Amino acid sequence: MNCALCHGGIDRQPSTLAKSFYPPAPNLILHPPDDEEWHVFYVIRTGVRYSGMPAWDKTLSEPQIWKLTAFLTRVEKAAAVGPGLLETIQRGSPSNRHAGRT
Repeated sequence: MNCALCHGGIDRQPSTLAKSFYPPAPNLILHPPDDEEWHVFYVIRTGVRYSGMPAWDKTLSEPQIWKLTAFLTRVEKAAAVGPGLLETIQRGSPSNRHAGRT
């Protein structure tokens, strides 16, 4: 997903671009958003003016944005369930399988 380029990936490693932005892009796995789902959805769909966060409404469908919203608002709980859960999600994602990673 394109989010990792700025926000860091499931591996919890910081993005190389995060500090290039002002304000810096937060690592969404280490510091998940503490906002209501509707607000996370709105930010993904419309972006954040005067920052590097683009609007994704032309790239992602509404159901895809809701899936991403659900993941981001629950990622902290997923990490607490088991230390390897996020890595399992990363290995099992279709985009990683197509990229030759397992």
